[in-house]
Amino acid sequence: MELLPYYFLTFAFLFSIILSFLKAKAFPAKPSTFLRLPPGPWQLPIVGSMHHLIVGGSLPHRALRDMSKKYGPLMLLKLGETPTIIASSIEAAKEIMRTQDVTFATRPISVTVHTLSWGGRDIIFAPYGDYWRQTRKVCITKLFGPKRIQAYRSLREEEVKNLIHNITNAAKTSPLVNLSELMTAFVSDTTVRAITGATHKEHPEFLRAWGTSLKLAAGSNLADLFPSKRWLTDIVSGATYEAEKCNQIIGGLFDNIIKMKRERNAISDATDTEDEDLLDVLLKMHKGEGVPTPLELDSIKGVILDLFGAGGETSATTLDWAMSELLRHPSALERAQSEVRSVLKGKPTVIDEDVNKLPYIQNAIRETLRLHCPVPLLPRLSQADCTVLGYDIPKHTKLLVNAWALGRDPKYWDDPDAFKPERFKVHAVDYKGTELEYMPFGAGRRQCPGTMFGIANVELCLANLLYHFDWKLPQGVKPNKLDMSELFGVTIRRKNQLFLRPILRIPLPAA
Repeated sequence: MELLPYYFLTFAFLFSIILSFLKAKAFPAKPSTFLRLPPGPWQLPIVGSMHHLIVGGSLPHRALRDMSKKYGPLMLLKLGETPTIIASSIEAAKEIMRTQDVTFATRPISVTVHTLSWGGRDIIFAPYGDYWRQTRKVCITKLFGPKRIQAYRSLREEEVKNLIHNITNAAKTSPLVNLSELMTAFVSDTTVRAITGATHKEHPEFLRAWGTSLKLAAGSNLADLFPSKRWLTDIVSGATYEAEKCNQIIGGLFDNIIKMKRERNAISDATDTEDEDLLDVLLKMHKGEGVPTPLELDSIKGVILDLFGAGGETSATTLDWAMSELLRHPSALERAQSEVRSVLKGKPTVIDEDVNKLPYIQNAIRETLRLHCPVPLLPRLSQADCTVLGYDIPKHTKLLVNAWALGRDPKYWDDPDAFKPERFKVHAVDYKGTELEYMPFGAGRRQCPGTMFGIANVELCLANLLYHFDWKLPQGVKPNKLDMSELFGVTIRRKNQLFLRPILRIPLPAA
């Protein structure tokens, strides 16, 4: 879902007329203390700066990067009735995510996301405080620590084999396969098994609700742009009602998963922590084991929702873009395939322990995440009055750090728009946001705790795709003409799914 499609501009002006009548009845504005606010583009009544994001035709992260060249590294916009600061430089990001990280440790939560996440009872949007610190600590130490990720090794390898079989079978019935769809299924199945320890059939109703939730969470509906007029925006857009309906459907499925898990545990009475899945750990927290405050069931559902969103959606998006970039750059594709096939030297398949022997493929993933940052605009909320780069930032102001723009900043990246995996041989970075010009998973206290869980899935999957198959574009499509259009939402996905022609070179051994 693109942010604020063109037809919305006309509607926004009509909507602003209605709100103007309501505003005319408000009390006269009181004089306020002078603040030195960041510069920004001119604003219209009611709609604020939204027209600047629409008229140029670019997606928000690109439009904001272009606007920052005119207005500077810290820029003030008003999106509907919400003042929003855009940070587009390393210096600004450092102030927000390092120097004053505690001040900006809370994330803003929109009306729709508040409904979808059981009132922010998750990790991604929970306000900074004791609950968030406790839940995040457990996630890092018990859910996504190195030992836990290693424990999922066999699960990952099994699901990758299933993916290879699915691609092989699909190619028998059609010359082109929908690789986007197959990779998304792989990520979803892997995530579900890691959470519950079993496979679960995804009901069509759930899939529809999940798709709608991702669109609503993008924050581009009237309820999020005009939160103080919720009674009116609910009538016009119905976004809050849709969010409540999705929450009921998704929550119902999660309730069933939790019920089935409890029933299985009651029968098996398993005590081996090595065989625990993520839900086992969360249910122990619900009983108060190992935590000062027991975890509520709504909080468990919120964490599961994060795993699907942050873990599943970003991994599928990254795989989609990685294969797209490699097919668009034949020399890089050839080099990656030569690496994996020479390192494995005829082994039946790529397993977990092989991945660290494939530096070029790992760097191709790093380069993909630089060019296609899964979440390009990282949200923060000021918890106190403060200053950033000499500008006043009032308490409760929303900020967006444009991580996508930092990943393409020519001050830090040579030929920033080019796909060059080899650049990471000399430009060493990690996924922890240590270097702020490269933070595909955020930085500071709000960095994604499940980063390495997702990366492990992406690395193993991509290496196997390149090992077992040669890949060709559809007939008549030249590499430099491959459609790379983006779709703005919770993550930046390909606008159109990736259809490729697989040629099986190294079959899996017969079972």
